[in-house]
Amino acid sequence: RRLESELRETYNQINCTKNTIQDTKTQIRSLEEPMDLTSTCASWRQQRASREKTQDPVSSTLQQHQMILLRCHEDLRQHHQNEKNVLQELQEKKEKLKEDLQDKTCALHIDLNCLSHEASNGKPSPAISRQRLPKAMKVDPTFVPTPGPAMVTLPLTALTAR
Repeated sequence: RRLESELRETYNQINCTKNTIQDTKTQIRSLEEPMDLTSTCASWRQQRASREKTQDPVSSTLQQHQMILLRCHEDLRQHHQNEKNVLQELQEKKEKLKEDLQDKTCALHIDLNCLSHEASNGKPSPAISRQRLPKAMKVDPTFVPTPGPAMVTLPLTALTAR
């Protein structure tokens, strides 16, 4: 159950990270228009006659605004890259948890099979043992692992044929 809840939490974190990545992309796109406008204004101001190319408060403010926009854009790009790295790590964690859950489920089936069957002369018996069945039934009967796409489900008697 702990594995299942951790797997659910990882799925939630993945979805949250995907939403954050989408928000960051939207914010990066929202900076494109102001960056284009400040570049256009700056280029128009550069096309003025040389005697008019003095450093005035408008040019200074425009330059500051352009620098701030560039810095914000770069910060957002770095955040976007970090978010993609976090998403990759979460997806790797999810795959490991799914594999671990699959292995533990398979081990549970083996354990239940061992608890409910008897061996005679070192060979497993296909019949369920009346003495061992109550012990096997003490295992939580409500446990149902969350099935994954690659989860192998073996019937309890399939393992005794080995």
